[in-house]
Amino acid sequence: MAATDPLSALLAMLRESVPREHQAAIEDKVHDFLGQFALVPKADFEAQVAVIENLERQAQDLQQRIDTLEHRGTNAP
Repeated sequence: MAATDPLSALLAMLRESVPREHQAAIEDKVHDFLGQFALVPKADFEAQVAVIENLERQAQDLQQRIDTLEHRGTNAP
């Protein structure tokens, strides 16, 4: 049976290479270690990256507009 996610694949490799009496302890350690990470689906991560990139572009555009307005203000009679 093929593993469908990285954690399952890792645990399957460990089961094949570690003596049975140590498997439960190792699996517990792997779960504890990985439990400290806030993992999200790749699609959600990529969507957030796109939002941030869009916001960065908007901020740059606004900064350019502010710079233009400030430049006009200093050149006014």
